[in-house]
Amino acid sequence: MQATTRAVLGGATTVVGVVGVLVAALTACQQTAGAAVPRSSATGTTTAATTPATIAASSCGVVRLDQGERVPEPAWACLDAALDAGRAASLVVTQPTTEGDPIVLTYRVGGDVQGMEVVTDDRADEFAPPDSRGLHRGLCTGTVRVAEPRDCRPA
Repeated sequence: MQATTRAVLGGATTVVGVVGVLVAALTACQQTAGAAVPRSSATGTTTAATTPATIAASSCGVVRLDQGERVPEPAWACLDAALDAGRAASLVVTQPTTEGDPIVLTYRVGGDVQGMEVVTDDRADEFAPPDSRGLHRGLCTGTVRVAEPRDCRPA
């Protein structure tokens, strides 16, 4: 089975890549980075974080969860280690609503963040009231272990 990726370059659509090329590139990046990147157990998806808030931070991965799945423990451990060391790190998790709409949570620690920052993007949640959809930022200043946030408030 062959899949393609389309990129828009200067207004023209160019077909690039084959799954094998993408897998090889991702594998090479992971090997040169020297760190394990968490995977979702059911989907096996692994990619690098590329959102503007996470580019400067080291990545603890991008995880796409299916219904009933949980964030893999190594992803939380990665953020915990960064939090303990005062080093900037992020984790991006996409999880479905009950109806299957994607909710994207970006967790950040260290750097300019006191405790843990959680940005929730629920703009794709078709069942949420339109006036409540958006990007929601919370700051959990008392967090010691990221899987158990403390003292969280809207920021």
